[in-house]
Amino acid sequence: MTIHRGIRGLWLGVLTALIVAAAPITAQEPDAGEIDPRLERIRAELPEGVVERVEARLEAALAEGLPVEPLLDKAVEGIAKRVPPPAIAGALDQLAQELGRAQSLLADGVPPTPTDVAAVADAMRRGVPEQAIQRIAQGAGPEEPLAMAVHTMGDLMDRGVPVEQAVSVLEAWRSRGARVEELRQLPAAVDRLMRQGVLPGQAAAAVANAIRGGPPGSQPMLDGQTPGMSVQGVPPIGPGAGPPAHPGGDDKGGGPPDDIPPGGGG
Repeated sequence: MTIHRGIRGLWLGVLTALIVAAAPITAQEPDAGEIDPRLERIRAELPEGVVERVEARLEAALAEGLPVEPLLDKAVEGIAKRVPPPAIAGALDQLAQELGRAQSLLADGVPPTPTDVAAVADAMRRGVPEQAIQRIAQGAGPEEPLAMAVHTMGDLMDRGVPVEQAVSVLEAWRSRGARVEELRQLPAAVDRLMRQGVLPGQAAAAVANAIRGGPPGSQPMLDGQTPGMSVQGVPPIGPGAGPPAHPGGDDKGGGPPDDIPPGGGG
């Protein structure tokens, strides 16, 4: 048993080095010889058979060029919530499949970044259709924040905006130069009109029209009174109806509730 754990510890160190090499460089990146604390916790708190399954999943993800950060985070989240170990392993298998599908959607020439792959997988879990993601991805410029754009589309749909109108808003944003600071304001701009009693799809259409009508470089989203945005002729919601709730989160976006099952396995 001591020899087996020693071999696994050596392998774990190699896996950590690969994860560090594959992860985006940050100011707090661990030293090359330092074992990721998430891996240490997985090994310390899960049964040996589940640990081997998790390690195999991480190794396969690295080999396929998939981001491993979401897998590590999902495993640690399951441990913290006392999810049964087999269910944790099953959740990682499902997440890996979602990441693989997201990667295939973005596989058009330049390999997608791990951040973009993870963002697309999250958007699909939130209900953003694959065809809409492909439309956004195929028109993206080399410096465009694709991950944030896909996330914003999920935020718009959370507010009840239909898919076509959500895509139209993002295409309008792109036509003005794809500015990050504008992108952050799109859901809030839709919210402002919805608070006036405008239906989500009509609010999104008004925002898209206002963006297209503004000169490049201006900031129509930042002052709370979008120039050119008119709600004249837009029928208000009937009495007592009110704007729809945001099923997936708040003004910041937020995803759906955690998808690790409370029990069972995989």
